[in-house]
Parts: sequence; structure tokens; C-alpha cells
Amino acid sequence: MTSQVQLSLFDLKLADDIRQSKYVVGSPRIESDSRESSISEFSESFPSIALKEKHIIYDSSNLCSRLNSSSTLNPEPTNTIITTACGANGTYSEGYTGSLEGPEKLLEIWFCPRDSSIQVPHNNSSMDSNVLGMRSIPLEDIEKMLMLVNCSIIQSHSNDFCDSYILSESSLFVYPNKLIIKTCGTTTLLLALQRILDLASEYCSYLSPFKIFYSRKSFMFPELQQIPHNSWDNEVSHLNSFFPTGSAYTIGNLNSDYWHLFIASLDPTSFQVSPKIPSKTITPPNKGDTTIEILMTGLDPKCMELFYCSEDPRSVEGLEGGKFVENSSGISSIYSKAKVFSYLFSPCGLSSNGHVDDSYFTIHVTPESNCSYASFETNVPLSNPNSDDINTLISKVIKIFGPSQFTVTVFYQSDDDDFENTNSSPIHKQPSFTTKKRIDNFTSTDRIHYELDDYHLHYSHFVKS
Repeated sequence: MTSQVQLSLFDLKLADDIRQSKYVVGSPRIESDSRESSISEFSESFPSIALKEKHIIYDSSNLCSRLNSSSTLNPEPTNTIITTACGANGTYSEGYTGSLEGPEKLLEIWFCPRDSSIQVPHNNSSMDSNVLGMRSIPLEDIEKMLMLVNCSIIQSHSNDFCDSYILSESSLFVYPNKLIIKTCGTTTLLLALQRILDLASEYCSYLSPFKIFYSRKSFMFPELQQIPHNSWDNEVSHLNSFFPTGSAYTIGNLNSDYWHLFIASLDPTSFQVSPKIPSKTITPPNKGDTTIEILMTGLDPKCMELFYCSEDPRSVEGLEGGKFVENSSGISSIYSKAKVFSYLFSPCGLSSNGHVDDSYFTIHVTPESNCSYASFETNVPLSNPNSDDINTLISKVIKIFGPSQFTVTVFYQSDDDDFENTNSSPIHKQPSFTTKKRIDNFTSTDRIHYELDDYHLHYSHFVKS
């Protein structure tokens, strides 16, 4: 399938959330930007390279960093990769601009077998190549796909359940049956959508996409984004060219802080690629899926001091500095039994990926005072013995970063049978997913509940009292 988005020169100037830089973080608006936008094309053939299951640390010498990021935490061999140009997204030391678009673009695609007789497990403890699903995509192909996004892999880790990657701009998680990628800065995430679907078709022809989520907070510097991310309308047009039955939403106060969402549910047989594969009724494996995001702005400058490289020998760029910040800031206490990998960037910024059994959490921090932002995302079920209730979890996270305001989104999957057939709203039947009106010294200004197909969404925005 191929698709193109028709855009005019007028579209280049569209910025649906232009007010964000004035009302939320007080960042100075950039009135004009002479850089040209372009849509990348990708037509290379891809060699097949087996993805080994191991912990990998990538050499950061090619990331234009001033500091040596060789880590003493892991003695395994270092692998060098080719990355994007220095400072392409304002994150590398030599090309650092002093302002970074922290709010990420988040894309999540679920896949399921076209044939109900094919079982794709949630874990790969046997590492059977026949059931690896999306994890069977070679590493080299993933690296090339990320070039379309304008980011690269810094560190990766694999366990029985998934492959996780810390990227130069945020994170990627690949499960047998789903892919989750979030990227910050001026990355062009949606330009890789076609390639992701092509890779799924090439290496996992027995799988088909059946659920797509794309979301992002309103940008701080929307005028710097590239097509199609220069406006929500353009992003929706691009997504509709792939998933015409999708639905788009803007949630929250348009004069303050708000959140965009695109969601599509597909018939898995609609992406049939081989007549040899029979189509049968299938049950998508997303029962009980939960995703929680906490998106924070106006971070406490005192708390943010930790997230800079400094003269302290422990606060160096790389995994060693990341582990120091992780332990010193309190990130390591959010899920005490998690296996966490954190990377401290130069001159500042942190990315963390954590594993809790078959679940993940990820944290990204932009500490600069003129554009401070931190995000926390997890799919660890609230029913997990290692997890707190939603309000305790929020309290833990915001104490680390000290925001002046934050947004919480809680997505959870449920069937109609999960709720009694009464006039009661599901929000009252599922208190574990509901945020309080007040959390610590914050008050909720928006509390919105959506029912979206087989998912429920709770959206809350909080400001410091």
C-alpha cells in the first residue's frame, strides 16, 4: 500500500497549537523559520540479519557528544551505528540549540494473526523463530526505519517479552504482537508508518494490524515541526490515508493545555497479503490492556539540576550517568523491582526504559527552564502487585519532577460485559482508573471520560493550587 499526503505551501504555516508556547511554559515564540520541510522517501532493499537476544550498548562517539560515554555498567561488546546529523533535533551536544520540543509523538500499533489457528504469545521464552512476530524484524531494518524518523538507537535490551530501545529521541518497544514508538524534537514519526507496515508484511505476513493509536500533547514550538507534524489536520490526513475509518479527537482546554488522539480499529483480514493464508474469525489479544501517561510542564529548576551533566564524576553522559540520576532522583523507586536502563544526555536530558515482567515504563526529561518537560508512560497493570493505585503512582512521579501542571491520560481496554447493565457510568464501576480531584497540592481543572470502541479513556489536567 502506498499513500501520499497532498499539502500546499499554506499548510507549511499551519500550527494548530501555536498558543501553547505562550500559555503553558512561557517559551519565547520563534516568529519565523527559514528551514525547508521535506518528506523523506525510502526505497532501499533490506538484508536479513538475525536479531540476537542480548543487552547492547551503542557507542555514543558518533552522537557528537563532548563527553566519553563508555559505560562501566555492562562489559559486553560495544556496537557502533551511523546516526543522524549532529543536532538534527536539537538534542546532541555540538548542535544543541538550547530549546527542545519535549512533548512526544506516540504511535502504538497492535497486530494479530490473520488465522485463528496461529498463536502469537505475549512472550518468547522459547525464542522460537516461528512465534517471534514483530520481534523477528532484523535490527538493521529497524535502524533504517528509524532514519525516516530522524533518530537512532543508543541502547537496547531484550528479555522474554520484548525488545526495548533507548533512542536519540525517546524510545521504542517491540513485542511479538505490537510496536510502541515515541519520539520528541522535530522527528518525523509518521513518515515511518508505511515502512513499519511494510516490515510487518515482509517478516510477519501472518500478522495484520488491528488497532492503531497515535497521540501527542500540544507542541511548545509547533512552527518548527516538519510535514506532516506541522499541524494536527495534516497528521490526521496522513493517518486517514492509511486508516480511513479512524477517529480524531482534541481533548482539553484549547486556551491552556490539550491533547490530540487518533484511534482506528481494523478488520485484520482487510490487510490480506497472501491468498494462501485463510481468514478466520479471530480474537485480538489486547484484553486488559492499560496505558497510563503523565505529561508534565513547568518543572522545578531545583529538581532539574540532577538532569544535567556536571563536574561530578558520576554525572557523565551515558548509562553510567543515567544510573546515577535514576537512583538520585527517585526514578528507581517508582517500580522497585523493575530492571531499568537510563541514559543521561549532554549537556542535559534523560531517557529511561524499565521492564516489569512483561510490561514496560519509560521516562523522558527535558530540563531546560524555557521548555521544561517530563513524560512518564507505562502499561504496568494497576492490578500488578508491584504497582500502586493510580493516585499514588501520580504522586510518586510528580514529586520527582515538581511540575507546575500536568496531564494524565489513562487508556484501558474492556468489554461491555465488564460493566453491569445499569445507568451507572463505567467511571463509577472502575475506581482504580479514576484520578482524584486533588492530588497533593494540585487541583484538577479538566476531568473527561471517553468510551472509544472497546477502550475507555480518562483525561485529567492538574495545576498547582
